[in-house]
Amino acid sequence: MPPRLYCLETKEYYKDENEYHEARRKKDNIGTKLFYYKKNYGYVIKKNEIDEFIKHKNIIKKICKHHDFFLEYEPDRTDYTLDEINILCDYKKHFDNALHLKDYIRTLERVNNK
Repeated sequence: MPPRLYCLETKEYYKDENEYHEARRKKDNIGTKLFYYKKNYGYVIKKNEIDEFIKHKNIIKKICKHHDFFLEYEPDRTDYTLDEINILCDYKKHFDNALHLKDYIRTLERVNNK
């Protein structure tokens, strides 16, 4: 087992207890966010993707319930079913705001393919 002030990720020693606690706090914060986004938004986010996700989360959280429909959504399309029209009535503004993120949202992994 490594010494208390040794960081396994950077392979270096922390200078003091405060630096150790600050690094631990940041690591725990990221872990908590990953769990929260998985539970509430239904996306499996990796640690290296979290900054990009956080940058766009205000838009993503409004469309995450209709992820599959959003990926098929085209603003010029007119042949929607009745269920799709009901979704569009409530979420069209959010879908239009998220169109520039469509490629990014397509890369996000869903939990159990909800």
